Amino acid sequence: MAPPRQFTVGIFSRDGEDSYKWLINMLKDTDFRDVVKDVLPIYISNNFPEFLASVSQCQFAILYHSKNRGRLNVTDVTDSLYDEELKYLSAELGKEHTIVVIDDLEDSSDEIKESLLADQPCIKQNAQEILLISQQEKKSPNEEMMKKKHQMMDIMAPKKKGKKKTSGKKSGSGQEGSDGQGKNPRDEEEEKDTKESGVLMPNQTLQGQHGVRNQTGPRKSQGLKCCCII
Repeated sequence: MAPPRQFTVGIFSRDGEDSYKWLINMLKDTDFRDVVKDVLPIYISNNFPEFLASVSQCQFAILYHSKNRGRLNVTDVTDSLYDEELKYLSAELGKEHTIVVIDDLEDSSDEIKESLLADQPCIKQNAQEILLISQQEKKSPNEEMMKKKHQMMDIMAPKKKGKKKTSGKKSGSGQEGSDGQGKNPRDEEEEKDTKESGVLMPNQTLQGQHGVRNQTGPRKSQGLKCCCII
């Protein structure tokens, strides 16, 4: 059995590494050891070529933004910070390997999340998920914080491939035909009687030592095809 795939995870942000130190520590926790190979803190400056080079080192991206900067201006709004960066991360690594984390909120409820996605649709278009983290959740991790942690683990976990469906159903009364249906019991009985009596059915042939002979046609040499003229 092949081991689970491990990602080099890049945390991309215009905030300093100290702002998301808790996130780095969480990703390096033993709970993530099967899916996270390494964590790279990557500062987004105005040097776009440098950003592109950093992306090439990663297989999974977390776009991090802190409310401590003053606003929730991730994409689509005035003075948004990450429009082009998020689009590139999604295009390069895949939407399924890109998430957004917004930190230091007073309220991390589903209502805030839905409102944010409605105002900034680029997030939903280019990231598999957005996780909202409140200040209280970081200070004293609760059930909601554990839920978000496991949600992140599930996103990174390898997806299981479904089993292929087989065509046709087995019949309990006979062998399965080419169209997936079993032989009719009456047909089987007639075929058995025919073999015992030595009488050939219209589509049957006799194969002897010298070749193949059709019931109604002349003997033909084995291996050669013939055309019947009506």
